[in-house]
Amino acid sequence: MSGTWILACFVCLSLAVYGQDSNDTRAFRVGDNATLPCTGVPYDDVTKHWEKNPVIPIKYLVAIQTPLGQSSPGAPFYDETNIAAANLTGRFTVTPDLTTATITGVRETDDGDYRCSSGPSQIIHKFVAYKMNSVGIQPSGPVTGYVGGTFDVTCTADSKPAASFDWTKQGDSSFTATGATLRISSITMDHTGTYVCTAYHAYASDTASVQLTVSEGK
Repeated sequence: MSGTWILACFVCLSLAVYGQDSNDTRAFRVGDNATLPCTGVPYDDVTKHWEKNPVIPIKYLVAIQTPLGQSSPGAPFYDETNIAAANLTGRFTVTPDLTTATITGVRETDDGDYRCSSGPSQIIHKFVAYKMNSVGIQPSGPVTGYVGGTFDVTCTADSKPAASFDWTKQGDSSFTATGATLRISSITMDHTGTYVCTAYHAYASDTASVQLTVSEGK
């Protein structure tokens, strides 16, 4: 058995220099389950493993290997120490042949590079955990404004990565604004209406709205 592990470590070290990389970016919403494929990485009859944020010497999450004197790989071996260090305890599982890894209940801390490798072949998934929650406007409205006054509201979102904000007005395609805070000075009766904030980033978007009613004066 020890001879097999020595050879496995040699293969791992070789990957850093001679590995043939295949990379992609995969984004998953926080709380969902994530599936990472390891297709196109054939088992090299020595070892195959998954890592997070690959380092040398290798710190695998799970591996399979062919024991000495046998012709087929054994069952997956989970390194619970490395899994705990990656904050994946109880959430990282693989199929018996390691062709698919699953992360249950994605967390923000799951960001990173996940590598599946065997011999000179490897695939690296750049994993992005994102969220877009609790989009809202303060004050929440309805808001009463007065002619000549200022309409001032702010849009917020519990977001990862940080959200950008756009504003529109229902029924008025000519009105647009950007930024978390919408401020309209010297409002008139024509400013009466519903204003919609769209919070967004590369992976998700959501909206909130606020009603403004303009009166002639206090």
